[in-house]
Amino acid sequence: SKGILCTILGQSAEDLEKLESINILVLGVSEDIETMLTDTIILCTYKPQKQEASMLSIPRDTFIGKNESTAKGSDKINSLYSKDVQKTVNAVTKITNIDIDYYIVIKTSSLVKIVDIIGGVNFEVPIDMDYDDPTQDLHIHLSQGMQRIDGEKAEQLLRFRHNNDGSSYPSSYGDNDYGRMRTQREFIQETIKQTLTLK
Repeated sequence: SKGILCTILGQSAEDLEKLESINILVLGVSEDIETMLTDTIILCTYKPQKQEASMLSIPRDTFIGKNESTAKGSDKINSLYSKDVQKTVNAVTKITNIDIDYYIVIKTSSLVKIVDIIGGVNFEVPIDMDYDDPTQDLHIHLSQGMQRIDGEKAEQLLRFRHNNDGSSYPSSYGDNDYGRMRTQREFIQETIKQTLTLK
């Protein structure tokens, strides 16, 4: 409740009403390829006055170049981080017209450690996931259904787009990148629900 939050923050209810929204850009960075790409880009907004939070995924292939007819890999938003993280922040601000207050970079190895430290997360894996990419030493093998997701499984879950046979999430869920972005948001929501307590 708002009263509890005021106590935690050391703020009065009146002070809480005056707090501005906070916009945080979350960037997930893979470490298993030479070029550091942000294949996860999520803009999170927290509104203290209403006690509401929202998440907006930015597709990794979003075009940020100048000429679509000559577009290449470097014209995708996920390539900007390898040049300068501020370029990613600026691009998201331009696309959304939302000023970003903070950004967080979570590398794959950190993700695994964070999930293990909190003891895992109970999560409903939406489909059977079976994918292997030897070049990245990425192997995803998860069964559909509710299960305890530890750090290693979290990496598999959050990086999955499609199976070895080319099948992906059902269109009703959102296939390939759209399905992956939805799974990422839902996993974040469940992690917060299961770990954010007064203690």
